[in-house]
Amino acid sequence: MSIFSDSDKMGSSFKDLLSEDELDLIDFNHEFTSARHFEKSFFGLFSQEEIKAMLSQANIFQKIEERGYQKYKLEIEAISEFDNRIYIRNLKDEVLVHMRLKIGQLPLNQLGTTYKMVYIDWLLS
Repeated sequence: MSIFSDSDKMGSSFKDLLSEDELDLIDFNHEFTSARHFEKSFFGLFSQEEIKAMLSQANIFQKIEERGYQKYKLEIEAISEFDNRIYIRNLKDEVLVHMRLKIGQLPLNQLGTTYKMVYIDWLLS
């Protein structure tokens, strides 16, 4: 007798696995998408110009210029829909700023729930 002998066999239909009330069209589209549209924008939401405006508003570029870098370039790298990177490089292509941001389900123990949040992966940045 094998433990996994029937693990790949469906005894019931797919319809029995999910209730229509539990999964709406937005969830279905998000979870089962095969489009790679995320490569053109930051987390599928923001253009490079919008990211540049946000970094400017946060005075990131001002601090870079204060450190003597007057010319630099911004690069956005979308590794996946849930893992994106921001680079600011000097004209010699040296990395001045590298931020790796991820989207994940983070638990909030005090509330007893989890929320989808963007966080900086500091160990990989």
